[in-house]
Amino acid sequence: MSPLNTKITVTIIVARMEYKNGAVGSGEVFDLLEIPMDYNLQGRELFGVFYPQTNEYFASVALKELFPDIDLKTDTIPGGKYATKKIKDWLYKTKEITPTFQQLKTGAINSGYEIDADRPYVEFYKRLDELVIWVPIK
Repeated sequence: MSPLNTKITVTIIVARMEYKNGAVGSGEVFDLLEIPMDYNLQGRELFGVFYPQTNEYFASVALKELFPDIDLKTDTIPGGKYATKKIKDWLYKTKEITPTFQQLKTGAINSGYEIDADRPYVEFYKRLDELVIWVPIK
């Protein structure tokens, strides 16, 4: 078995906006997320949060401070163990995102881990040139 890159995360509080078509083509919802945030997402932690069981996808921004007048639902990205993989220059490799989730899931199962169906799959947009894929494992 090859080693699996795992990460323990803390629960992250986010403001979110749902994309009605699942994860495919979800980039446009991040543009819409900027509107209630006064077009100020720069320097903020951005996440794509996907629930495969329900095909729900949410563009999310971490809330380091509360915005009482913001018109967005809040939620949490639950902490726990995740299999992770970085995609460098992801803007030019968007077609690799979905297969990377599948590769992580397969790799985790082949390494003896169980996928945690109670937690979402996560895209962490760490920087403009770095995306980290998270698959929840037990």
